[in-house]
Order: sequence, then C-alpha cells, then structure tokens
Amino acid sequence: MEIRALTPEDAAAYWEVRLEALEVESSAFGMAPEEFRATTVAEMAQRLREMPAESFYLGAFDGEMLVGIATFIRGTRVKEKHKGHVYGVYLRASHRGKGMGREMLGVLLNRAKRGAGLEQVLLAVATTREPAGKLYRSLGFEVYGTEPRALKDGDEYIDEHLMILKVR
Repeated sequence: MEIRALTPEDAAAYWEVRLEALEVESSAFGMAPEEFRATTVAEMAQRLREMPAESFYLGAFDGEMLVGIATFIRGTRVKEKHKGHVYGVYLRASHRGKGMGREMLGVLLNRAKRGAGLEQVLLAVATTREPAGKLYRSLGFEVYGTEPRALKDGDEYIDEHLMILKVR
C-alpha cells in the first residue's frame, strides 16, 4: 500500500472514488452525489493543481488502484491559520478493517503537523458512524460539541459530532 498526496494525474481516480463515497455512504458526507457529478474530471485536476500551500488531497493506493481518500484544508486567513480541517475521509469497503484508514489518517496528520503554526485539527463525523468516531478518538480527537440535524438526506436528519485534535 502507498499513501501519498494526489496530483492532477490522479483526478479521474479521485473523481471515481469520491462519487462512490457519496453514493454508498450518503449519510457520512455533506455533498450529494448529484452535486458532485456536476464537477468534471478536468475541474478536479484543476483543484488538485491549485491547492493552497499546506492543504492537500491524500490517496491510499493498493497497487495502482486508489482505495482511500482524505482531504486536509489549512486555514489561510490571518485569524484561521492556526487550524486545519479534515474532510471527505473514505475507504472502500473491500479495504476496511485492515488498518488502512488509521494509516491514511496518520500520514495525513503527520504531514499536516509539519505546517508551521498549526495548533488544532477539526473534523465533523455523523453520530451514526461509530467506527469512524472510534478511529478519530483513538488518534486523539475529542468531541467538543454535537450539531443536531447537521445534514438532511431526504427525510432523514443526521447529527454530527464536532471533533478537535489539539496539536500544540
């Protein structure tokens, strides 16, 4: 397995895995599949090309196949440079339960922590996503609040735990 920052050449593979995530695990993500389908592979490549400094898309590969994704976005405004956010974490079902998610998040956090002045990392996780919440807690994240009805998928409301990892 290889875990690395994604490049514009990975755009098509990322697009495919991200769409799968939104379709298969719709309650885990704030974006609907139909919204993502409006993004082209070329637009995705452009996003990868133009990521701000200290922000990145990360991919976990099994051979040549992209099987896991996660995004880290570092604050760019003067009053927000001390924090970063983790978004869009997904591991294909065929690769779960093998430690790959933990390894991918470990690589993400180690790379993020290299950024000068980073003090905290934030994320949100659906309260129903118990394995994900357990993984985040095992990496040092703590729940600092819960947003009721954070997402609405059809007639279903999804609460989210807001989590923080204090780096410094």
